[in-house]
Amino acid sequence: MPKASTRARETVLESVRRLLEAVADDVAPALGSLAAEYLREKKEPDPFFRGAARLLADLSTQEYQELGTLLGSICGSAGDCLAIERKPTTEGSVLEIRPLAVGDSVAQGAHQSECPQSFIRLCRQLKIHELAEDVPTGGFVGKGGPNVMLISRTTVDRLRLHVR
Repeated sequence: MPKASTRARETVLESVRRLLEAVADDVAPALGSLAAEYLREKKEPDPFFRGAARLLADLSTQEYQELGTLLGSICGSAGDCLAIERKPTTEGSVLEIRPLAVGDSVAQGAHQSECPQSFIRLCRQLKIHELAEDVPTGGFVGKGGPNVMLISRTTVDRLRLHVR
């Protein structure tokens, strides 16, 4: 296991790198909060840290704000794993948030929420940075693709600590 000073150095360097690459200055507090968590707990950057830092660096100001709204909508849902799907309506689209039950079937307790304008891009970025997953072809909600993702409760809760 690397020494504490090496872990701290890796955390700081990764955070500074992402901050310099960030599209929007608004993500700086979230990147700082993420780095502070890892420094405080003396953890080296892991896949969650790297994925969250890269995600934040890729977001515009509007996308960052909408990520906060999206995480807030998901936060109130029950279940350890959630399916989030964008559904078209006559007025635009809504998000349907459904907990998964045993065996990848849909559990009771689905609810709808306002769909962020940048949902498709957020969904794609969450998947690219391995913070969410695509629905396997033939899955319980259909084909998967850009309008749907699976995300764990743990990931939502951890992201929510940093994204305001």
